[in-house]
Amino acid sequence: MLSDPALTVFENADAYLTCNYDPRRALCNPDNVAGGTASAPSLDRCQATCPNIARTDDDIVRLRERLLQHEAALNDPLSPTPRRARDQAQAQRIRALIERHEHPAEAT
Repeated sequence: MLSDPALTVFENADAYLTCNYDPRRALCNPDNVAGGTASAPSLDRCQATCPNIARTDDDIVRLRERLLQHEAALNDPLSPTPRRARDQAQAQRIRALIERHEHPAEAT
């Protein structure tokens, strides 16, 4: 898909997602909805509710690795309370993303 010039697919490894960029629906470039002309997504402004977002199996593998890091921090008895709270919230968010990917019909 990435090598097909007819498709506008962008990887966003930092956000663990792939963007199938449709400028008319992109939440990262709100000016496009009103007729803007940005030809590429603003990958640093990805929004969780954007309809252009897709997660590949590779994205999910990386999310699972990230989840393991958060869970390790949660199990560290020396981890400070604020960090544990942050890691707990991130782990819950990641679990929800994985669940949505693996069971899309159940996630709606």
